[in-house]
Amino acid sequence: IGSWFLSALLSLKHIGAIEHTTNSFQDYCNRLLRIKATNPDSKIAELPRLFLDQLLEKLYKREQNFILRRSAGFASSFAALARSELADCKPELLITMMSKLLSMVKRESWHSKVHSLNIMTQLFGDAS
Repeated sequence: IGSWFLSALLSLKHIGAIEHTTNSFQDYCNRLLRIKATNPDSKIAELPRLFLDQLLEKLYKREQNFILRRSAGFASSFAALARSELADCKPELLITMMSKLLSMVKRESWHSKVHSLNIMTQLFGDAS
């Protein structure tokens, strides 16, 4: 299911469809992280971390090309993962995400820098 959400978010072009899919992906990841809170050894609870790793790999390998502004569903995927973290737990995904994004802005190609900055812009906008 999560792979389908990511595939959709990385290919959709309609902003409304991206927003609805982002919300559903966020809810899905939130449920998985709740499982992790009650059962830390559950393999299924590790899926949000795997989703983040997949997204970071796509960013690092420059596998994404977008027609829409601000990296569209790509940035929304990161935001959904960050928002899905439980309020009473350490934000592990967000910490990893920001660390990797900041390092990409400093060292990677312009393509990865632009996407990293677009993702961080969305994350900071969500925080307000």
